[in-house]
Amino acid sequence: MTVRVSKPAFNLREKISELDKPTGIKGSELLKSNTIQEARDLIGAGRKNLIINGNFDVWQRGTTFSSFNTMRYTADRWLQYAAGSSTITATQQPFDVGQTEVPGNPKYYYRMDNTPDPNTAWMELFYRIEDVTRFSGVPVTLSFWMRANKPQIGEDEIRLLQNFGTSGSAAVTVRGPLFDIGTSWKKYEFTFDLPSITGKTIESNNFLQIHLVRVSNAVAADTYYDLAQFQLEYGRAATTFEQRSLGEELHLCKRYYQQVGPASSGVMVLNGAGNGTGRIRGMHQLVPEMRVAPTVTHDTSSENPTFYAYKSSPPSYSSVNGFSSTSKVFFWDFNTSTHNQVGYAFDVKGSGARLQIDAELPSTYSP
Repeated sequence: MTVRVSKPAFNLREKISELDKPTGIKGSELLKSNTIQEARDLIGAGRKNLIINGNFDVWQRGTTFSSFNTMRYTADRWLQYAAGSSTITATQQPFDVGQTEVPGNPKYYYRMDNTPDPNTAWMELFYRIEDVTRFSGVPVTLSFWMRANKPQIGEDEIRLLQNFGTSGSAAVTVRGPLFDIGTSWKKYEFTFDLPSITGKTIESNNFLQIHLVRVSNAVAADTYYDLAQFQLEYGRAATTFEQRSLGEELHLCKRYYQQVGPASSGVMVLNGAGNGTGRIRGMHQLVPEMRVAPTVTHDTSSENPTFYAYKSSPPSYSSVNGFSSTSKVFFWDFNTSTHNQVGYAFDVKGSGARLQIDAELPSTYSP
């Protein structure tokens, strides 16, 4: 005999909400979400850190820089400036293996060092994120770890600046509060309400700029500042630092800057062909494609490149005849001593020379 049992319909969502479980406010909101997008927004799924190289893992230009009377790039994507007759240094510093003060086992941190200069009016570390339209009328939270070798009381300030590009509207700055720095690593969190860009004239090379600013009249001599794990994310709360792989971080950095060389003398870094009796030239593909057609410069301050010729003896390097580029490739043309390998292949061998391929946002100083 078949027995049939019926039960009145009920609302499953309401029954779940009645369960005596410690779901918390966010848990209750997640249970009540009606779409996948709502749930995704609540848990913050996907990439969140808007800063590239916030862990200071990538230093294509070098790991030590000094004398900052002009604004210049140091660690990839980071700009350093110092006012006054400064001789400060910026360096990559390694964390002790197994340290626990800064979580996540980071490998490196950034140090800006005012030793021994007594004439630095202030120091600033800048970061620029392209496309200011992403930061219109939204809250964002900046978090980072910092310490100094001497206590700094109410001397530092964070600023976010909306820059509307070349010939665009006047930049708009949002200031955070002054804050203290101790001699132990501490995490700092600042939330900014960025204004709407409605009505602004937006031109090329627009960006959002982060200022980590020393605002004292003179930075004390023999003072250094250590910084680690910078993260900028949408919303009003800081979350755990997002760890991206080194390969992904390097790929993101190379959209703005790439470098060929220096390399050991046995390594081929470029390949080209003879062009007349006193030149060789070639093409080099840019991977990944860069932000814009880059500016290419040849740094031979430490050593000239050398060549391998597939016919006869190679000539010696003289100078750059010219460069041209698109966002995907650049063309190089070197002047050499006379050779008889017109149309034949050449290898440019590794040396202390390096080609710097730069598609960064403009690096003029913006106080």
